Amino acid sequence: MRWRFAQRPFTELKDFLNRAIKAGKREFELPQGIARKIHGDIIDGFNERFYNMIRFNFGCKSGDLISFGKARGHVAVNLENTEFFINMTDGLKKATFKTAPLNISIRLIQANGLKLPEVTNKNLIIFLGRDTKDLKKILANKIYLDYYTVLFAALHIRKHYLPGARSGLLQVIEWFTSRLYRELPFLFFDEEEFGRGSVTSNTALFLATLSGFREKEGHYYEIAQEMEKEIIKGSIIVGRKEMTKMPRLAYMTDSGKAIELQRASSTISELAPFIIYMKYILKKGDMLIFEEPEAHLHPGNQRLLAKYLARLIRNSVKLIITTHSDYLLEQISHFIQLGQISPAKRVRKYKIGKDDYLKSDEVSVHAFKYDKKSEGFKINKIAVHDEDGISQEEFNKVIDSLYDESVKIRRDLGIEK
Repeated sequence: MRWRFAQRPFTELKDFLNRAIKAGKREFELPQGIARKIHGDIIDGFNERFYNMIRFNFGCKSGDLISFGKARGHVAVNLENTEFFINMTDGLKKATFKTAPLNISIRLIQANGLKLPEVTNKNLIIFLGRDTKDLKKILANKIYLDYYTVLFAALHIRKHYLPGARSGLLQVIEWFTSRLYRELPFLFFDEEEFGRGSVTSNTALFLATLSGFREKEGHYYEIAQEMEKEIIKGSIIVGRKEMTKMPRLAYMTDSGKAIELQRASSTISELAPFIIYMKYILKKGDMLIFEEPEAHLHPGNQRLLAKYLARLIRNSVKLIITTHSDYLLEQISHFIQLGQISPAKRVRKYKIGKDDYLKSDEVSVHAFKYDKKSEGFKINKIAVHDEDGISQEEFNKVIDSLYDESVKIRRDLGIEK
């Protein structure tokens, strides 16, 4: 990670370390005054990175993100070791942090060769290394990096994005190169042109990933194979173009016939990127943001897909999904309820795997509901319980309305009295 140090706190830190090392100290505390300055420097750096991340991820200037409704709000972020707020009232401003500076203890241990520091907990930094003339500079850099890691460890996980338009994007993948995809967010960086027709960085990275992955079986390869067999009745295969060596995805039927994705069913082309990610890209601990996983799927296949989403969660993948499907949501709800039933009974009675279940504390559900007063959307948390699963109140309102309308129509047609 590249870091722009504020000159004053970094210089003060190096001077303090130089004095401590010259005095022969092997274990010492960092003064709170310096710790506070480092803390402020890191927060300033985070604000700059966060601001740029918002711009590139959404492909627009930050002010364009808050033009909804009459009211404004704020974003609250709670991580393991830090908490901050972003006020959205008059444009995207700097994050306001509630986290106090950490207590930093340093221990110098003689070792063969220079090793990276080890962070044992949020209040202790240990440096393993041998004495060198640059020790104070190396140590100062590592303190900054470790401090940042402790504060924002939850943000430092591999993240992947499957956009809602994935099947359409897949159709144009052969027209670009992986390098071009990665440059797309920056093509309209000019302040006057930024955001006009540019591809967001998340979409660009999705295309770059699918044009440059290695065909090495990953941790979830077997799960992907099971899903292929159960839902698409075949498999997604990878070929390479002769000239560019870029991957060309195709659908292989059980009988061995290969069909290019653009001629396969929408179910297959929609699921193909997800299958490729499971086979070759996802690793344990990764986060997958999956928009509308139910798109173009029969309700029965939506239920089956929920099972494989649950299996990924069981195998340490963090999932964020957006959905409008009551079938998918209801099946996920069932997996929460099935978590209260013994593994043996789940396998015997429900014909599912022993690991096909979820825990209520593993699932968080939020509904976006239009608010007339503010002319914007409010985010409401939906209750999730072990016994009842996910509340279906919002979907049930639509179902009840449809039923009432159906009764009226049947009565007007004379079918019912």
